This record gives sequence, C-alpha cells and structure tokens, in this order.
Amino acid sequence: MGNTDSLKTAQSIVWMLEQLAKRRRFTYEEWSREFNQDQTSKTKSGDRKFFNHLKFLREEALPALASSEMLVEKEPGDEWYTLKAATAVDLLELSDTHWADYFPIVHGLNRHKTLVPFPTSTIEATLQKAFDIPEELLGRVIYKSSFDWKLDREHLRSVFDAIYQRKYLKVIPQPPRLPASIVPLFLINYDGGWFLVGEAGKQIQQYALSRVLEVSVTEESHPALSQKRISELRKRYAEVFGISLFPNKALGGEPILVKVRFKGDALPYAMARFAKTSQADDETWHQCEQSEDSLSVELKVNDFKELIGELLRWGSEAEAVSPESFRQAWLAKIHSLTKFL
Repeated sequence: MGNTDSLKTAQSIVWMLEQLAKRRRFTYEEWSREFNQDQTSKTKSGDRKFFNHLKFLREEALPALASSEMLVEKEPGDEWYTLKAATAVDLLELSDTHWADYFPIVHGLNRHKTLVPFPTSTIEATLQKAFDIPEELLGRVIYKSSFDWKLDREHLRSVFDAIYQRKYLKVIPQPPRLPASIVPLFLINYDGGWFLVGEAGKQIQQYALSRVLEVSVTEESHPALSQKRISELRKRYAEVFGISLFPNKALGGEPILVKVRFKGDALPYAMARFAKTSQADDETWHQCEQSEDSLSVELKVNDFKELIGELLRWGSEAEAVSPESFRQAWLAKIHSLTKFL
C-alpha cells in the first residue's frame, strides 16, 4: 500500500464528485471501468473498495462541499447512484471559494480508517486540480505527520477564508483561555492534530484546533504580511521537532540542536517517522545517520520535554546522545521514575 494506492484513492473520490457535479449520477460499472482495470472479474457486491469510497463520499465529501444536506442514493432495481437533495436545492452548490473545501476533504480522507493515508506530495498533486486553490495558500500549511485528531472541518475553512480575505480571525478556545482576534499565520499538522498559529498584537499565539470552540472570520482587515516575514516564520516553525514552537528561555531562548539514537524495536518506528521521504524538500527538520543496527537523528527542539517523552516510550532502545544538557535532562527523568519501583 504505497503512493500508487493513495493516488488511486484520491482519483476515485474526485471522480465520484465530478460525476455528481456534472451529471448528478454514476454507476458502479462506470466506476469499475475507471478503477478496476486489473480486476475485471470483481463483482459489485464483493468490491469493498467501491463501497468504502462511496461511504466516504456520503459521510465526508458531500457534507464538506454542499450548502445543504445532500444524499447519494440508489433505488431498488436501479443501477444509478443519484445525487438527491434533502431540501429543495436542485444542484450541488460549491461556494465561491470552494478551494477552501480542499483541506476538509483531505482531512476526511486521512481520518477514514478504510482509506489509504496520503503522503503530502500526493495530496497536493491529486486534489489541487479538483479545487482551484491559490498557490500561496498551500505554503501556509506545514505537515509533520499523517495521523488524525478530531476536528470541526469548518474551522479549517474559516482559517483559509481569513487568510485569503486578509481578515482577522476570532478564536474562542476552551476555558480558561480567553477569546482573541488574531492574524492567522499558519496551520501546522502534527501527528494528525491541526494547530493554528497566529499573531495578536505583537504576541504569537498557538491553538490546538481540537480544543477550540469557535473560529470565525471578522469583518476587519489586517495589514498585509510581507512574503519575507512569512518565509522566515515558516522556516522557524518547520525546522523544529514537535509542536513546542516557542523556545524555552531557561535553555537560552533559541532552538537547540540535539542528537538521539534508536535501535531494536524502536528502529522501524524511527525509520518511518524520520525517513527523509516523509518530509517536503524545503522542510528538512532533521538529519539521519544509519548504521547496521541503529539510527541516529539530529534535530532542533525548543524544549527538551516533548522529545524526552518520545524517547521514554521506547525504554532502553531510544537514547538521548547530545548535548550533555539534553542527556542529563533525559537521565534525570529516568531517575525520577525509579521511585515507582
């Protein structure tokens, strides 16, 4: 299950959407001719891939795209899967900025357990053609992983609308944190969680969107952000490990280069997490050195805590190597656990 399967999954979903938008219907046989060329003997009743994609279309794609509730139904004895509106709306309506539906659709694809997760390059290359997305918006998202957390897809749409319209974004987080109006800077996808980074006054703010109650676009415009500043901030946030974006002042107030080593059962995990094929060319946030029985990784951190927690998951098969301050913090954490023995 690799990039080829991921690509076919995306193409299948987009094909279904295109047929509904153009013709309001499609048949299994039409779909099969497009996506089952190497499995001509497969029957509809036994084609789990088709029904998984149809389930996603009904539960994730149409709710994200439609301005009213839309259904895709098949009448008994009829071969057509037909678009039907639960209201009086006759057409599949896309908003004027329907590119804002791109990331909600991608999010749904990635969280649907029966579908193959996509690498970043495949997501962009496959779905960008289906949604007329301004190029500059893709540069405002940073991927660091492919797992998923729960998220209201309307939050993603609001963030991108605010970026595109150059409006302040009102964020109402869970208490006790107070609401704020921010200039939206970036969305960061880390371990499947979506994190919003914005600026309120001269302060950078960070929000886990899974812990935000409401995100809405205001009527107030903010001053334009220079491309130089966007590039500098993107580089700063993309080059550090984890989601701790603010340097720890007790450690000098700057990102610190650390080295860790994985072996044994931790080695396959480390290879998958830190392999260079999983990161964009301009977002190399770690360097790897592989030996016969281990993988050493150099990366920047703003704080030791997050990476130490990662290492402790693997016990003696993950080690903090350098600098000495990092290694001592790791050893101190291990020592503190001995009181439970």
